[in-house]
Parts: sequence; structure tokens; C-alpha cells
Amino acid sequence: MPKFKDNFTKEIDKIYSEMENMFQNFIKANRPMVVTKTRKWVPETDLVETEDEYIIVVDLPYVNPKDIEIIYKLGYITIRGIRRNYCNFEIKRYHKMEIDFGHFERTIEIPGPIDNKNVLTKYKEGFLEIRLKKLVERRGREIRIKIE
Repeated sequence: MPKFKDNFTKEIDKIYSEMENMFQNFIKANRPMVVTKTRKWVPETDLVETEDEYIIVVDLPYVNPKDIEIIYKLGYITIRGIRRNYCNFEIKRYHKMEIDFGHFERTIEIPGPIDNKNVLTKYKEGFLEIRLKKLVERRGREIRIKIE
């Protein structure tokens, strides 16, 4: 029974993620539900938290790291860029076309404060990894407050 529950939960999470991506594509298209040259695609993304950092992994195969821009502002990180047409051969006809190319953008809310001077990035085998160190909160020090 637990295995069924785990699989069910994973399927629900996958459906939720797909719906979120469809919604983001819908609101970013100039004319919703119509493919246009200005439509941006949304790369799949994971955001995980460890004891001392947030890690974002973005699925970006065939993207040149020089074509990626990362911006952090007011608790949100935006990853944008372009995936150029990967085909280096003459195409007679498309029978199936599921791989997006062109401009992409993804904005992710970061769940807590970060040390913006301590950010590491790495692009390897089609995945962009962004490591954001959590801002160390100073707790445990006692402060006496006087009443006036």
C-alpha cells in the first residue's frame, strides 16, 4: 500500500507541475493558445532546500551558458535566455515537434533570505545548477529592552 501512495503522490505532483507550466506559458504568450514567434517557453525546474542553502536545478539542454541570464530581485530569481535551433540539417517535414527553442524565462520565489554575495552556478550536461546560501540569522543573543 505505501508504494501505491508514493506513486500516486508523485503523479499528482507531476500533474500539478505540468499545469503550472501550462499556466505560465498561457499568461506569457502574446496571443494565448496561438503559437507565435514571441512566445517564451518555460524550462522545467527543481527547487530544493538543504540545511544552509537553496538549490535550483533547471533543465536546459542545448543551451549555451553564455545565452543565460540570472537575476535575483526582491525574493525572486529569474532565469532567462535563448535556446537556438539545434538542427544542423535540412528538414523536409516535421512529423513531431515537442522540443521548444527560442526565448525562455522562468521566475521562482525563494522561500527565505539569501546571502546574495555567496551564489554559485554551474552548467553541466544540460542542467543549470544555482546554489544560494541562506542568510545566517543571528539568533540566541539576548537583548534587554527598556520600557519608557
